[in-house]
Formats: sequence, C-alpha cells, structure tokens
Amino acid sequence: MITGLILALLGGSLWAVLGIVTACGKEQDAPIELVQPFAGILILVFAGWTVLLEEPFHWDCNGVILALTILVVGWCNYFMLNLAQLGMRSGREGVVWAFSQSAMILPFIMGIVFFHEPVTMFRGSGLALILTALFLFSLGRKSGNTQSGGWLWPTLTAFVLAGFAQCCATLPSYFQIPGMTPLRRMLLLQSGIFSAFLIDHLIRRKTVAVRNRKVWLLAAVFGAANLLALILFYSGQNILADSKCASISYPVGQGVSIGLVFLYSCLKASPGRLACFAFFLLLCGLICLTL
Repeated sequence: MITGLILALLGGSLWAVLGIVTACGKEQDAPIELVQPFAGILILVFAGWTVLLEEPFHWDCNGVILALTILVVGWCNYFMLNLAQLGMRSGREGVVWAFSQSAMILPFIMGIVFFHEPVTMFRGSGLALILTALFLFSLGRKSGNTQSGGWLWPTLTAFVLAGFAQCCATLPSYFQIPGMTPLRRMLLLQSGIFSAFLIDHLIRRKTVAVRNRKVWLLAAVFGAANLLALILFYSGQNILADSKCASISYPVGQGVSIGLVFLYSCLKASPGRLACFAFFLLLCGLICLTL
C-alpha cells in the first residue's frame, strides 16, 4: 500500500505541471484546447509504439467496454481543462484548479458505495471539510473584480466533468483485465482527448493554428508531464485497488496537484484570506481521507 501511495503522490506532483501549463496558456495566447491534443499527438508518436511490446490485450466484450470507458475519460478531460482555463480568465488560477480538481471526492464516494471500501470517522470528516472548502471557494472574488460568478459556472462544470472522468478512470483498477496496463490506459486516454478535439473543431469549423510555437512548446511540457504522471498514478492505483484502497488514489494525487498549483498562484498575487482558509480546510480534508 505504501508503494501505491508514493506512486500516486509522484503522479499528482506531475499533474501540477498540467495546472500550471493551463494557467500559462491563458497568459501566452496558447489555448489549452490546442495544447491538450498537440500533447496527445506527441505522446502517441513517441510512446505509442511501446504498447506493441506489452502483454497482448484481448478485445472481448469486457475489454471493449473498458476501452470505451477510458476514451470517455479522454473526452471529459478535454472539455474539463478547456472550462478550467475559461474559469482562470476571471478567477484565481489556484482557486479554480483547487475547486475543479476537488472532484476527486466523487471517485472516493464511488469506492465506498459500489466497491464497499471501508468508511472511517476520519474519512467522513475529510469529506465534510472538502465540501466546506468548495463552498468557501465559491464565495471568493478575484481582486479588482466586483463579480464573483464569472469564474464559478465554468469551474463548477469542470468539477462535474472531472468527477465523472475520475470515476470512469478508476474502474480499470477495480476490474483489472489482463493486458490493460497503465501505458495502454494512458494511450487510450490520449486517443480520447484527440478525438474530442477533432469532433469539437469539426462541429465549430474552427481553424487549427498548427504553426503556433507557444502551443507546441507548452504541449511538449504538458505531454511529458502527463505521460509520466499517468503511468506512475495508474500503477499506484492498481496497487491500492489490490489493498481495497483505490478510493484514496485520486485524493492523494489531486491533493498534491492542488497544493502545488495553489502555491504557484500565490507567487503571482495574494489569493485572499477566504481562499487561504478554504485551501487550509481542503488540505485537512485530503489528509483525513487518507487516514
């Protein structure tokens, strides 16, 4: 179990890079709706061939359903990060990231309700603290902006998509099928992101700025961090699932991610006392969930 926690922590640390890239893209005219799929292309090109060296995957009914589930995770992640960047345009990066990624309480609840993982007083208290923190975050305002709701609705929608995606992404660890390795899960996820990008742009008939160097630079950073993060995290999640503790994998990983992105946003501007108090409650809640 300790090994699983360490791998989830390392994966979460790298996920913080994704939040920082999302914030930087807002400032550098590099929309995350391009950075994500471009990063997916780089991952598929440089790591896709390695799946041929792994254990063969049998495409039976269960395998197809599981693969489609992971593709859905990719679609949700694509739109979730787009909405998170939209929220960052009128809200603090650290607050938006903390709010949206706190959706890890949903796979935690799923593990308890559907997979009968143990409930303790600490875990119940942690859930209550996280919900309180989310309420306090929703009351916050960006300095100099009299409207507090401009960031809230896209961030709340990102929260729902992130929670649904994390629930779906946890299922392969509960139903471990031979051949569905962490690398194969990661490549299916990237395929889902890229297909969502294609559908989105075809429907809206948007042109793709393939020569935008800033997008490709951020995509390289995003892709490298996401590649390592997903392999580490999924490996840790499998270990935790064997110990009937998969429900704490996302709280551990996203907790580190939230903390690092919040600290990054504090370097740029003070988030305010209310946001700092909400962040403190969020960290306390995350710690309680893992006890």
